[in-house]
Amino acid sequence: MMRLRSALVASLPTVLALTTPVAAQQMRSLHVSRALADTSPMHVNLQYGVGTLTVKPATTPVLYDARLSYLGGRSAPLATFDVASRTLDIGIRDHHFEGPGSDSGGALHVQLAPGVPLDLSLKFGATEATLNLGGLAVRQLTLKGGATETTLRFDTPNTIPMESLTLKVGAAELHGHGLANARAKQVFVEGAAGEIDLWFDGTWTSDVMLDSKILFGDMRIHVPPNVQVVSTAKAMLGSVDDNGTDKPSKVKVTVDTDDSSDMNDASDSSDMNDSDDSDSSDMSGMSDATKARVEVAKAKAEAAKARAEAAKAQAEAAKAGQPHPQPHPNPQPHPQPGQATGTGPTTYTLRITGSATIGSLEILHDATPTDTPSH
Repeated sequence: MMRLRSALVASLPTVLALTTPVAAQQMRSLHVSRALADTSPMHVNLQYGVGTLTVKPATTPVLYDARLSYLGGRSAPLATFDVASRTLDIGIRDHHFEGPGSDSGGALHVQLAPGVPLDLSLKFGATEATLNLGGLAVRQLTLKGGATETTLRFDTPNTIPMESLTLKVGAAELHGHGLANARAKQVFVEGAAGEIDLWFDGTWTSDVMLDSKILFGDMRIHVPPNVQVVSTAKAMLGSVDDNGTDKPSKVKVTVDTDDSSDMNDASDSSDMNDSDDSDSSDMSGMSDATKARVEVAKAKAEAAKARAEAAKAQAEAAKAGQPHPQPHPNPQPHPQPGQATGTGPTTYTLRITGSATIGSLEILHDATPTDTPSH
């Protein structure tokens, strides 16, 4: 009898080891909120790995309201509020990586008080994110994403002028709408690969300086036809085009092959690997939909690399003295550095700097016209 009992006890840890991970990896949920006591500024640090993310204004008198679903045993929730510094840390603290987690099939829904000045720092990996920030009082916004599919919207004006708006993404799809409503005088957008669409529709209240850098992918900047555009963006091995409403075809800026050393300007995008690589390299815990998004992003990056190799070959051929391709029979004039483009009476000015290293940067005058009177 004692021998049988000892055998059972000896086998018990093995049974627990087999059953514990199954139980621990069940979906769990967390709901945290804080009543709105005053309108002092708040800092929000949000980090999230894989899943669905939404951020929008609160509809009830709360400082914040967050609902999180996550896979227990693989990831741990992050939800702390420091009263002294008025800092909210929310999202997922992963057991395997430092920074955003690799939670699978989860969701994070955050609501923030409209009347509170906000400094937002958002960092996420292979996430489907919808950020509806119109009507909030966003003072600063910094977004860093990996293989993301992100929609950023300002459907109504930001209630205060924004000091800075920074968007850095990896192999991603980024769609920004109503960016004039953000009321940011300084905008910085950087993409490594994928597609970026920036719509500067909405209510213009000041001139805007846009520093735009695209490495492998495609960036399209949509501007109202009555907003003046002054662009000094450079094409390295890529292209910078201005497709004005009064032009039948795109105008391509000549590639400066001797200035290829400036590609180092775009090398700072490699620091996005701190948040991108760890989030997308381990796909074991991802849902099928998330895996598909990551694979699409990888395919876009590979296609961009192929374009890079072709561009380099063309540049080397040009340096070797081989004949250049024949020009278009009806060439359009090249815009001079700093030349303003656009149609109709202008109101405000969008000044564009930056570069297209291997990808493309295109300016289109097709956003909803602004009815803001000239200043």
